[in-house]
Amino acid sequence: MMYVGGAQPPVSCEDATVAISRRLDTPRHRFSVDKYHPEEFLVVFAAHEFRSKALGVPSVEHDGFKIFIKHWLRQAQAKSRIMSMQVDIMIEGVPSHAWSRYTAAELLGSSCLIESLAPET
Repeated sequence: MMYVGGAQPPVSCEDATVAISRRLDTPRHRFSVDKYHPEEFLVVFAAHEFRSKALGVPSVEHDGFKIFIKHWLRQAQAKSRIMSMQVDIMIEGVPSHAWSRYTAAELLGSSCLIESLAPET
């Protein structure tokens, strides 16, 4: 993951590619640079050695801009969400004297919110 720091001019993928190639002395065909939100770029290297070389450099400066390099983590931009989906669930094998909303809630745990029980139960 790489991003342009501070108040600097817009940097294209081509500009970033040239900067990375020159600063890291890495052939352009050994990595790819793509736009990536919320950071500026996602850089994928063809080999682990090139990636390690890039992570060993804190930043790349070129033509008036500075690109900062950091390790990309999938979880870094993860957001938690509650998924709301209504489904019908059939629970079998509960004795009729124990069947109630409370029993269903105990069996299902926190994975469900019980909206209603079928009238035939």
